Amino acid sequence: MSQSLLIIGRPNVGKSSLFNRLLGAKKAIVHNRRGVTRDLQEAEALWGKVHYRLVDTAGLEESLDQMHTDPEDVRARTLIERALQDAAQVLFVLDAQKGVTTADVEIAGWLRRFNKPIQLLLNKSEGAIGDSASEAFRLGFGAATRVSATHNIGISDLMQEILPNLQEDTVETEPTSHDLKELGRPLRLAILGRPNVGKSSIINGLLGYERQVTGNIAGLTRDAIEIPWITANEESPGWNLVDTAGLRSHGQYRDSLDRATARETWLAIARADVVALVVEADEPLTRGDLAIAKDCATQGRPMILLVNKTDLCPDPKAMADELRYSITKSLAQIRQLPYLCISALKNRGLDKIAPAAELQATRAAQRIGTGVLNRWLEEMLARHPMPLVKGRRMRIKYVTQAAVSPPEFILFTAHKTPIPEAYLRYLRNGLIYQFGFEGIPIRLNRRRGDNPFDAETPPAQNRQKHRANSRLLPKKAQRKVSYRKPIKKALSLKQRAKQR
Repeated sequence: MSQSLLIIGRPNVGKSSLFNRLLGAKKAIVHNRRGVTRDLQEAEALWGKVHYRLVDTAGLEESLDQMHTDPEDVRARTLIERALQDAAQVLFVLDAQKGVTTADVEIAGWLRRFNKPIQLLLNKSEGAIGDSASEAFRLGFGAATRVSATHNIGISDLMQEILPNLQEDTVETEPTSHDLKELGRPLRLAILGRPNVGKSSIINGLLGYERQVTGNIAGLTRDAIEIPWITANEESPGWNLVDTAGLRSHGQYRDSLDRATARETWLAIARADVVALVVEADEPLTRGDLAIAKDCATQGRPMILLVNKTDLCPDPKAMADELRYSITKSLAQIRQLPYLCISALKNRGLDKIAPAAELQATRAAQRIGTGVLNRWLEEMLARHPMPLVKGRRMRIKYVTQAAVSPPEFILFTAHKTPIPEAYLRYLRNGLIYQFGFEGIPIRLNRRRGDNPFDAETPPAQNRQKHRANSRLLPKKAQRKVSYRKPIKKALSLKQRAKQR
């Protein structure tokens, strides 16, 4: 197992910026507001040939004793203590512009209890820092390294100092049987939904311990946290659970931080192999839930529906009937979406999530032969022929599967007119029922087949309409002959007088 490098410090000292710099990617949300990071953000990092696990933590408040009064702060501190016990190296980040504060002295005394190698960092050292470097000596951890995570100053010198601690007991291990042979990585299961529906509680229930910060306050989770998860089935692929921030309607994002959390959530959905949409049992499939489900279907993510808080539902059977009707009526593009009734608080029904996710991943990854597809197409066309266009029957030459996860099928036609959407829906539903794509968004694309006579046929812009050889005749003969009878004009009084 890779050695763990833990980043710790007060709020808003640049821990997340340092995390992104060492990782080489913008994974943690960076904002000027205090206390943006609340959960443990973990990622596998590489420096040279050394693999290690990088961990970003929530900021410790001004007084550690005051953290025992707030339940959310107590949970956050418990997570940090558990991460400290497994850490091989600790980076204690200070703000070089503000110097050593009373809170830094208190955190330093608390860190000494764990007996871990600690490296002091003076972040934001791109300018004048005053006496901050000399003040850091009184913390008892030696000289502090001057770095700037934003401007990439001193990062190489820092890694050269701490690499010996990360190289200890580092053994190259062979891939376990939980990794997929095709992908070479575990599958990702993204847990998403509206705020305060119990996503983090479901994560903790699946893992069996308190990994994520939970509470009655909506919006506790902000980063997209990816956590390794090994199921009880040894033959199943490995999984990574992705805890996401709650999604709101587009008009309810109040500031840049809300928009940043929503952006991280949608990026996590785009990288996920299976998506679990969490809804509440007392109001399943609200307008916001339907919007999230339709967006996931547009991105082609296989889905399962988790109905949480069923312990608070007075009539579960009536709720299930209403949910089944809502899925059929409101989610027509995702036929037969599988759903599970669970309770994260009572730890009820959580053991069914892993088999359901594995089934959806298997359905999305199946590949159907071209011969089987064309025999199915013949039956569908015989049952309901294609419509007429200008008196001629539309025709599909053949169908083939172009991609998996999500499944994509290409219909080769012999005409320019697009296939009506109603007939595409008929074919899509036939694929779902025939080959078991329940809850899997299917993409049907049309492609016009090659015309073998295109090389012999002149281009359309150079074609001329057939004309008679009238241009070879004299100009008088080229005039068009009118077969209409001439209209006699009425004579005036003077003309009539002359005729008399």
